[in-house]
Amino acid sequence: MIYPTFQWGEASFLDTFNRLVQDDFFSVVELAGFRDPELRKAMRHTAETASISLTYGAQLDLLSQKLDLNSQNEDERQSAIRQAKVCIDEAHELGAERMSLLSGPDPGGDQRAEATRLLVDSLDQVCTYGEEKRIPITLETFDREVEKKCLVGPSGEAAAIARTIRKDHPDFGIMYDMAHGPLLNEDPRRALAVLRRYLVHIHVGNCVKAAGHPAYGDKHPRFGIERGEHDTQDLARFLRILFDIGYLGKKTTSDTTLPIVGFEIKPMPGETPDAVIAGTKRAWRQAWAECRRG
Repeated sequence: MIYPTFQWGEASFLDTFNRLVQDDFFSVVELAGFRDPELRKAMRHTAETASISLTYGAQLDLLSQKLDLNSQNEDERQSAIRQAKVCIDEAHELGAERMSLLSGPDPGGDQRAEATRLLVDSLDQVCTYGEEKRIPITLETFDREVEKKCLVGPSGEAAAIARTIRKDHPDFGIMYDMAHGPLLNEDPRRALAVLRRYLVHIHVGNCVKAAGHPAYGDKHPRFGIERGEHDTQDLARFLRILFDIGYLGKKTTSDTTLPIVGFEIKPMPGETPDAVIAGTKRAWRQAWAECRRG
């Protein structure tokens, strides 16, 4: 998201990736859509050399190809499952820790129950394949009415799906994006409390709900943008909630991995990735310091 011109994996991205992993502020980088196997090999080597972890996002592939994991057209649903498996293969080659995806569109009304049943079946198939490749699957929640208009969706429904999937796939989890909360009209404390036991990945970021704004919808502008929903103070409050629910700060003897909290920030027209990264890091440091004081 931070390098939108490279999101389809051009070979020239390797130089940018090398620069990014040299910044010890970051310990995880999220990647998507790298079709070139030699590029994946080079990026895995770079990540291992820099001692940085990778995760893989299949959302871009599913969205750009208009693929729907809860489609009532069986051929269309199987196409989405096949693409998810292709992404799992790529995630495996990259040495990624997890792969995230999203549900298909919300059909609305009395069709939601059947769409949810089909999504659960699709996720079961994808998770089974992911286990063969040792790639756990993460479902990200999105807005239902503003831009992505996804089935999943509200946190309570996401938690119910996770509860069902985990019966057979205990490594399955939910990703919650701070920027999607306002688009879902959700209170972050209530939403995160509902999802608490299923959370495996958090995104922090911003959104704009003011119609007509260039960043309206799910465009992930920087913190503090004019008419945006989130600034540094909101980030500090969000981090406090993550500590309160035990997502941050909780240590167990059986799990040595750190919880993932990632920035999803996209430069707006006239903004550069490096400037946006620097501003986001400043916001994080300020919010983190305030959060730990209070």
